[in-house]
Amino acid sequence: METEYNLIISKQIEMDIKQIRFYKEKFGSYEGTISKLMKKFDTAAVESLATSPMAGTDLSSRLGFATNFRYKVVEKKYLIFYTIDGKNVNVVRILPVKSNWQRVLFK
Repeated sequence: METEYNLIISKQIEMDIKQIRFYKEKFGSYEGTISKLMKKFDTAAVESLATSPMAGTDLSSRLGFATNFRYKVVEKKYLIFYTIDGKNVNVVRILPVKSNWQRVLFK
C-alpha cells in the first residue's frame, strides 16, 4: 500500500503557472501544447508527489551546501521545487531550468 502525503501548494505556484502560460502563448505555442504541459505539472505535482515525494532529487546534490529542497524535472524545461515535512509535501515553485532558480529560491 502506498503512503499518501498531504500536498500543500503555495500561492506562488499559481503565479508561476500563469507566467509560464503567458510566455508560451506570447511565443506562439499551440493551446494543445500548453494544455499538455499544464497536465504534466498536475501529474508531477499532484499524483507523483502525493505518493512518492522521495522520487525527486535532493537539491543539495547540485549545490555546495545542505538544503531541505527537492525537485522534479518536467519536460526537461521546468523544475518543481518542494520540501517534505513529515507527511506534508510543500510545493513551493515551478521555475524554468534555464532561469536563475538558485537566486529565486535562496534570496
